[in-house]
Amino acid sequence: MKKLFAIAVLVLVLILVLQLVSFACPPPPPEPTYCSPGFWKNHTEDWAYLFPDTWEDIVADLKARGHGSAAIRYAAAGMLNDLGLDVDCD
Repeated sequence: MKKLFAIAVLVLVLILVLQLVSFACPPPPPEPTYCSPGFWKNHTEDWAYLFPDTWEDIVADLKARGHGSAAIRYAAAGMLNDLGLDVDCD
């Protein structure tokens, strides 16, 4: 009888600890959205208002062509991705 009681108490303590741990750990953040340079180039309405004086320069970077231009395009897209805007790039 004592063993059964001890097991029941142990199970209850385990359940309590698991519930406390689940409350202590916040849920993981949502997966970030990484949009392509082409998406940002074609959807300026989603971000241009954040850069009223320089958005044309960013579009020019997104349209860059020539040697080394991929790095420029992806750097501009990376900056826009890092803003964490709620956009659907699919």
